[in-house]
Amino acid sequence: MRTDRAAAACSTRLALGLVRLGAVLAWSFVPQLAGRVLEAFGEDGALPPWRSDVAQLLLSGTGVPFVRPEHLVRKIDADTAAHLEGRFGGGRPAG
Repeated sequence: MRTDRAAAACSTRLALGLVRLGAVLAWSFVPQLAGRVLEAFGEDGALPPWRSDVAQLLLSGTGVPFVRPEHLVRKIDADTAAHLEGRFGGGRPAG
């Protein structure tokens, strides 16, 4: 990878394509998170259209700008963790 720029570019493009595909697949479960990922690819973050040409989707993207997003999810601090543990149980099953 360090010496072969073409292979590095291809691997990076494929990896970013997989990230975008993951955001499209996850959109119905976590739309805000997926929308933030899609916005990093220059899309509006709304419900993405499904494309039947997944291979083309993964391999496209040459020259498409990518903006590194801020943290996608916030870190859970001790107070929030205690609140969630109290709310949802947090107990360990016996055994």
